[in-house]
Amino acid sequence: MRSTNIDTSRDVVGSAISCQQSAVSNQQSAISNQQSAISNQQSAISNQQSLRGMAAKSKRAADR
Repeated sequence: MRSTNIDTSRDVVGSAISCQQSAVSNQQSAISNQQSAISNQQSAISNQQSLRGMAAKSKRAADR
């Protein structure tokens, strides 16, 4: 069966939609990765604060 202009147009539109869906999926992955990075940074900050608190406690104990 020979390809018509309508078939070709449908293929082009289908490819464009597929490309857009891939782009959206990639953006969602990027957002998810950014959220993970933010979460990791927050954990690192929390850990630093805990360590500072422990160091201050140790210093107070040593000063007694």
